[in-house]
Amino acid sequence: MADAQLYFELGVVAIEQEKDVVRGRKMLAQSLKMNPRNDMAWLYLARTLNDQHLKLRCVRQARTVNPGNEEAVRWENLLVSASQPMAVAS
Repeated sequence: MADAQLYFELGVVAIEQEKDVVRGRKMLAQSLKMNPRNDMAWLYLARTLNDQHLKLRCVRQARTVNPGNEEAVRWENLLVSASQPMAVAS
């Protein structure tokens, strides 16, 4: 499990400090292979994705792992509402 945590930390550093999203994504993916129950790794992975559907899948996975993760709840609500078609006023 310690290796998964190390990859998670390296991924966060790559994203936040080094601004290297590609490297960060690789580190987070490796971490999640070793420990798929890290809700924060799922959320950081979502931050690296452009595809809204993949982003939502990661956020939902974070909520599955930790239903009490308020950041995941807020993010899921934002992503779901952003994907809803706009109502046209008549």
